[in-house]
Amino acid sequence: MIYKYISQDRIDILYQNKIRFTQLSSLNDPYELVQLSVNGKNFLKDVVDRDIGVASFTKSYQNLLMWAHYSEEYTGFVLGFDNNSVFFNSIDNIGNKTEPKNIVYTTKRSNVNIKDKNFTTKILSQKPIEWAYKEEIRIFRSYLLPHDVRIFDENKNEIILFDLPKDIIKEVYFGIRCSVQNKKEVINFIQTKQKNIKIYETYLDWPIQV
Repeated sequence: MIYKYISQDRIDILYQNKIRFTQLSSLNDPYELVQLSVNGKNFLKDVVDRDIGVASFTKSYQNLLMWAHYSEEYTGFVLGFDNNSVFFNSIDNIGNKTEPKNIVYTTKRSNVNIKDKNFTTKILSQKPIEWAYKEEIRIFRSYLLPHDVRIFDENKNEIILFDLPKDIIKEVYFGIRCSVQNKKEVINFIQTKQKNIKIYETYLDWPIQV
């Protein structure tokens, strides 16, 4: 099982069964864009940022900092995904594998050969040691051709959603500050649409208990 911390307004991942693969320039770390230059150009920003999206997950639902930072101070949710799903172990539209990649946290970036077919994902699987608390797992996917419905984020990047398999979400965890109304809505949805999803209430303890 791998997990995704989400705020209250991102529960649409569960409701719509879709997930965004985000462009690098829309991630919360601007240093994602300064990892490689080729012939004086910021290669990642000018080329890769147009073509590759990232979906981020993590290893645990008990990470206090992740609850605080990515689930709106415990008011949101954690979704548990089946990491054996074909979604995480498939081939994208240009032939690249989409298996989960554990982020390597380091004080010095490793050298990567730009002639390597997968050099961009190797570069983007490394982050400064300060981010180690996230225990991040990333999935990379190249984008499909432009589609009819086009919605853009605050960074002027198109929001491109990918369909999730119906049974990929196996667990939902409520933050300790999750509202009663939000809990009721999720429970009602699961009971009527997704009966195989387990629901957990978290409690004020350390480590987090359910």
